[in-house]
Amino acid sequence: MERMTKTAASTLRDAAGIPAMICEKRTTAAIYRKLLGELPDSCGEKLKHMFWENIAHANCLNGIYCLITGVCPGIQPISSRQASAAELLQQCCASELQALAACEARYADSRFGPVYRELAAESRAHCRVVLELLGSLAD
Repeated sequence: MERMTKTAASTLRDAAGIPAMICEKRTTAAIYRKLLGELPDSCGEKLKHMFWENIAHANCLNGIYCLITGVCPGIQPISSRQASAAELLQQCCASELQALAACEARYADSRFGPVYRELAAESRAHCRVVLELLGSLAD
């Protein structure tokens, strides 16, 4: 019985925070989609790419959560507030940095560490693109 309790505690610890990461990724994707209509067409391909990657990240994290817990969470994005394109991009950059830190904290996970490394690398790349887009707005 003690072994089962340790396993259950380990499962809960492994899954902790993943629903928040899923929500954050879906929210960031929704903001990228919203910005498609607000930023110049030259930004469109980058925004579409980051939109679809964030959807894929959310789905990947959802799969990890399901594998760990046996339950699939039904998580929706949080509606973004009315803000300028620059403010929304800053929010996305902060979100990508938060995702990066959350994934880096899970590198040691024996089952999903490589997945977290890949998600972190993509979030890092998204930060660079968002900063580039912010710079183009300032021009």
